[in-house]
Amino acid sequence: MKALLKKYEEKQPEIVFEWKDQLSEAEGWVVINSLRGGAAGGGTRMRKGLDKREVESLAKTMEVKFTVSGPHIGGAKSGINFDPADPRKKEVLQRWYKAVMPLLKNYYGTGGDLNVDEIHEVIPITEDYGLWHPQEGV
Repeated sequence: MKALLKKYEEKQPEIVFEWKDQLSEAEGWVVINSLRGGAAGGGTRMRKGLDKREVESLAKTMEVKFTVSGPHIGGAKSGINFDPADPRKKEVLQRWYKAVMPLLKNYYGTGGDLNVDEIHEVIPITEDYGLWHPQEGV
């Protein structure tokens, strides 16, 4: 078991999408540790001080989770380095989801996570961009 966990820890992500917001200091990442069955999934979080390395680690954890308990998809995670208490949060999320829409339409599914509410933020914003559900790509 330790050897298997070490394999996951050392594996490089298959896809890393990096984003820098043009209207604020926000920056974000989608890390897809692997595509299994042509898809990957993991929630979107937001916190001040978040970095790419943390998102990579969380994507690896999602891969282990899905490998053990399903569904048969790869592990991924999205993260935005931005203060969720900032009054510009909604606009940052709107620009973020617009930027990652091609991933969400084709092979990545997301939802809410730390400081990002799936029902009140993720679903309404992604619907506004034509996605029927934030896990459409899965």
